[in-house]
Amino acid sequence: MTGTAATTATGAAASAASPGPAAARRPTLSRWARRPWGLYAAIAFAALLTLAALAPQLLATHDPVALDYPHSLHAPSWANWFGTDESGRDLYSRVVFGARESLLIGLGAAAVGIVLALLLGSLAALAIKPAQTGGVEVRLEVPAVTGST
Repeated sequence: MTGTAATTATGAAASAASPGPAAARRPTLSRWARRPWGLYAAIAFAALLTLAALAPQLLATHDPVALDYPHSLHAPSWANWFGTDESGRDLYSRVVFGARESLLIGLGAAAVGIVLALLLGSLAALAIKPAQTGGVEVRLEVPAVTGST
């Protein structure tokens, strides 16, 4: 009797200690939900933009400069995802082929800003006063030049 009581007590303790199948799945689901899905989406979008910039012919569905006047100003469809313009050109293909120029302009503007910030920051760190005061004077004079107060 004591043996069965001990077995029953041990079995009850073991069943209480080991969670059921639903409880075992819960940490997996919460771990799945805590993943940085926004980061994954941003990486996928950046990869898609990079692909569009480096090899636009892989993503484009039509020639971006081909004229097709009978199909001008068509609404979006399976054949033309963004529709067509007044000359019948596929807008989606034009957007994909324009990604290279857009990214180059954006990266160029960021590079110019970084170089200027590094130069002015370095001059300010070396305590060269014209670099510090000249920028402040220019920023203070801009409203006076444009006529706003």
